[in-house]
Amino acid sequence: VVGFILLAPTLVVIPMSFGTTDFPIFPPPSYGLRWYENFFTDGKWLSALASSTRIAVVVTLLATALGTAAALGVSRLAKRRQGWLDAFFIVPMSVPAIVTAVALYYLFAPMGWVANSMAVILGHTVLAAPYVYITMRAALRSLDPSLELAALSMGASWPTMFRLVMLPALIPSLIGGAVFAFVSSFDDVVMALFLTTIRNRTLPKLMFEGLANDFDPTVISASCLLV
Repeated sequence: VVGFILLAPTLVVIPMSFGTTDFPIFPPPSYGLRWYENFFTDGKWLSALASSTRIAVVVTLLATALGTAAALGVSRLAKRRQGWLDAFFIVPMSVPAIVTAVALYYLFAPMGWVANSMAVILGHTVLAAPYVYITMRAALRSLDPSLELAALSMGASWPTMFRLVMLPALIPSLIGGAVFAFVSSFDDVVMALFLTTIRNRTLPKLMFEGLANDFDPTVISASCLLV
């Protein structure tokens, strides 16, 4: 029952996205691709999609590198130090996004970073890195340390050992963490509301504006594409 209640809005929205009326009606009196065509021909929607994709890709690369490096570093420390560092690195997940967004706005707005997407990239990286960190920490706990010691004892340098032994074993978790980082950035609207302008707004922000200001049925087709 709970699962049905959670899925019901999606089951309603998807048929509505194929409606052709000026205002969404369920069930639609007629079906077509009018609002999907509007999404792919309207410059503002394509610009927002490109901005979201570009920001999410950069955030994924930064968060994956930082989260992986942090996980590797913490795994080398004594057990008594790992606990509080684990808590420290996942703090951004527990702080409300709007608090972080307001703080970053007052920090970066005077620098002009809000206009060039640098502010939202750094903000999304703060939110996304903990997902990579948690995923990689779990993977490193299950990695057999004897493999690393065997490679080092046979003369391999640490970078060579990491590239040939450790990295192949961690690739599935690395990809999983990167996917979480990409989705957390691409789907964020709170940070985007504060840290982007009309020139570099993301797709979720444009969808929010389409719901809050002047309703545009293209929002429904955009939401279905995100699903």
